[in-house]
Amino acid sequence: MPRIPLTEVLGRVSRELDLLAAEAGDLDRAIAAGLRCVDAGGRRQIAHLQRADFLRQNAEDLAHFVSGVSSFLPDDISVDADSAAGGLQMRALARRLAGTHCPPGDESGDDRSGEVELL
Repeated sequence: MPRIPLTEVLGRVSRELDLLAAEAGDLDRAIAAGLRCVDAGGRRQIAHLQRADFLRQNAEDLAHFVSGVSSFLPDDISVDADSAAGGLQMRALARRLAGTHCPPGDESGDDRSGEVELL
């Protein structure tokens, strides 16, 4: 498999973390809107859902950290991103991190399709 600069891979990870933070922010706003429609007893039971904001903040901070670490690395360090992404469950995420993209019209690899797998 082709090797690509580690700084490029870390940049991709940072962007994915930014996207994750944005998704968590959307979720947090939806939860907050839903909580306004729930009685006080129900709010206490589902208040732990506010942890979505914690997830958003952590993803944002991790994105900044990874980006910062990347800025200190020399450009000549390379990795096999395909192999590194091989064990990921989210196919589209693995493709984005490895630098490969879904063929046009192939949405089957889109992690943001909205489909939910229930346990």
